[in-house]
Amino acid sequence: MRVCYFWYRALWPQATAALPDAAERIYTGPGTHDYWRVFAQRWTGEDDLVTIEQDVRIHPGVIPHFAACPYPWCAFGWEVGPGQMSYWWLGCTKFSAWLQQEVPLTGEQPGDCAACQPVPCHRHLDVVFQPVMARLGQEQPHVHTPPVTHLRAVA
Repeated sequence: MRVCYFWYRALWPQATAALPDAAERIYTGPGTHDYWRVFAQRWTGEDDLVTIEQDVRIHPGVIPHFAACPYPWCAFGWEVGPGQMSYWWLGCTKFSAWLQQEVPLTGEQPGDCAACQPVPCHRHLDVVFQPVMARLGQEQPHVHTPPVTHLRAVA
């Protein structure tokens, strides 16, 4: 399993302290399309891919749950507003090796806004996956609990 912590402005100490030692700490760059490029480079289909975004602190159960889960797309939820949880953005998500093989990324994928052409910007990268997964028969990610901590929401 490949665990990737994606960050762009600054490392969040509470988030990085919770990462497993083998997690890659990946700077996504200053451009709005750089996140897509470094993400697509890791979408190899060789191993399950876990994404953890810069302001998400995982708990000790995250990696073992993902490792044992047979679903191709799963996530731990995190609070995005008072009483609002997200499960399908990329904050703490696993994409199986099988899924990556079924949905190859070329590094040049269409986005949902004019600014996203020819690749998704950092604000729309996660939106690309919902219609793809729906086409594969999974409308939402398989949800794991308890949720992880969205540090921006508790700051």
